[in-house]
This record gives sequence, structure tokens and C-alpha cells, in this order.
Amino acid sequence: MRSPSRGEYVNLPGPVLGQHVCGEVRSSWRERGATYVRLYSYAAREEQLYTIDRKGVARRPAPPECTPAAGGPELAAGTTDEAEGDATARDGFRPGETPPSEAPHATGLWWLGVVVGLLLLLLPLVSAGVAQLRAAGMSFDEFLTTDMSLERMVSTIAARVSYERDVEEFWSPAAGAWAMRGGDCEDYAMIVSAYLERHGVEHTVVGFSLADSLAGHAAVIARTDDARVLIDPTMATAPTGIRYFRRTEDGGLPSRAAVLEHYARLPAVAYDPPLEAGRPAVSGFIE
Repeated sequence: MRSPSRGEYVNLPGPVLGQHVCGEVRSSWRERGATYVRLYSYAAREEQLYTIDRKGVARRPAPPECTPAAGGPELAAGTTDEAEGDATARDGFRPGETPPSEAPHATGLWWLGVVVGLLLLLLPLVSAGVAQLRAAGMSFDEFLTTDMSLERMVSTIAARVSYERDVEEFWSPAAGAWAMRGGDCEDYAMIVSAYLERHGVEHTVVGFSLADSLAGHAAVIARTDDARVLIDPTMATAPTGIRYFRRTEDGGLPSRAAVLEHYARLPAVAYDPPLEAGRPAVSGFIE
């Protein structure tokens, strides 16, 4: 290719497809079979140093040690790579020489960062969509017989059953609420209780008034080996959807009253499972 001369305005292809490098040639020189050009960009108001390969592609940054003083005299206008007649390889370097290192172009890295960021943002949405599709096609018997964590159980119920307030406070059968894909806090509690009952997890269904709003509410308190767990699918998107209360310093589990202390107004009504639909009988109170 013809080497650019001082004062010439050039528009060179860049290393990224569709990218161009534009500017006024302030200086150019040759070193080790490669052409170096210092361009002034009027848009950025700064000079940048580029290497130009035999195909005319401009790349940066050029090696910092390459300067006109170290590289020899400045090229005259019209000088060509072919006119030098030196024993260079096809890539512009003599055999045995190591070409200058070329860092990845900032534009390519920027686009890669954008793509990775979008994928990270979309991953939770895709995962949630897959969970909803899985729950949508799951039968109630399949739900009851599938081994899953308490967190996954709550998210599956929330994805399958939409919240619909029941003015009459009727406790629907768990299988009915699952089939209808709708219910309120009592129906959520019935479904959780049915699942825990099937898997032999000790638990109590409780009814109470919420501490912050005094609204009537229902949830489930389960017992595991090392904690009591407040399970509330109505609040699946909030921190109170599922909360663990670990063993105390003396090794004992927190009481059910301690679990509800900041969440409910006590006393709370306790219902022992298995619950019957309609209006389940009260087994006691938690104070």
C-alpha cells in the first residue's frame, strides 16, 4: 500500500468490521517492516498513534517505544511497501522478528461488555419464565410428590396460583385452588400445608392480624432440624415470603410466638393439620 504523507487526511479501515479511522497525518515512519502513522482527530481533538498493516488496516495502540527518533526518518509521500525491496515476510516483518503486540480494540471490548451485561440482566427473567411454564403444566399430584426446597416450593406456588382476595374468607381445598389457579392467603396456606403433610414436615397453620396493617392473614410455621420457618407464599416477592429462625444460643428452637413477634399481632389462631376446607376448627392460640 502507499504510505500516507504528512498533512494528508486519511480514512482507513479499522480492525473491527465497519469501523474506520479518520484524521490528518502528522507524521509517519517505518520500523521493522511496519508502517506507523500519527493521526490528529479533529473530532476528538487529540493525536493517536496507529500501525498500518499491509492490507491498509489501522490498529492501535502502537508499541510505546516506536517513535520517529527510534524508527528512522519520516517517510516521504508516495513510498510503498513493495518499493523497499527488503527481505520481509508477508506480514511485514523479517523472518525471526517478533511483531509489536496489539491490544484488543476498546470498541470490541465495550460491545462484549454490553452483551454480557444484557445476558446477566435477562438470565433471571428467563429463569422465572421457565419456572412459571413448569408450574403452569404441573398437576397437583406432581407438585405434592416432587422433592424440592422450601424456597422452590414457595416460588412454584406463587407462579401457579395468582392472588385473588376471598371476601368470605373461605378456605378452599388445596387441590381446588391449584386447579383454579387463584386464591388468597388461606388458600396458599392450605396448599403449603398439603405439601408439608405429604413430606412429613411438622408444621402449624396460623391466622392472625398483620402487625403493620392489622389486616387478617394466614401463613404456615414449619419446623426443620435446625430452625423454625415462617412460610408465606402471599409475600413470595418480599423478604417475609420465607424466613428462617435458627436455634438459640442454648440450642433450643425459637418459639412460634418468637417467629411471629414482629410480623403479627398476638394472640394468633393455630390450626392443626390436616385442615379441612371451609372454616377449619381452631386448635389453640399462640401468645
